[in-house]
Amino acid sequence: MALETHQRRKVWIVLSDLFLDTEHDDSHLHHIASVLASSGYTWEELDRILRFELAPFLGVFPASAVGVWEGFDPDLVCENARKRLGRPSWVVRLSVLLRLQTWMVESSWQRIKHHFDTL
Repeated sequence: MALETHQRRKVWIVLSDLFLDTEHDDSHLHHIASVLASSGYTWEELDRILRFELAPFLGVFPASAVGVWEGFDPDLVCENARKRLGRPSWVVRLSVLLRLQTWMVESSWQRIKHHFDTL
């Protein structure tokens, strides 16, 4: 589990940028795709990481009245994501199915996939 957590750390941190209350230009999304491509995870695994490990706690920030612009504390991101490794609760599975926490990042996520596919 420690090795898995270490491997995911860069992925968690770079994906947390998607939940910032900022616009993401194409060069930034390409950078995210590059980090993801170098992680060794498949796109399907990365999608699961985004939806099941990060979105349940970061997905509330873009919709909140007080958005986060500067960036999230990497240790806090990793600590919260680590708690979500394994089998997700039915609430998380339902929110993923309905895309409740990811609807605001879907456009950027699809643009990242395009970059990812071309790397």
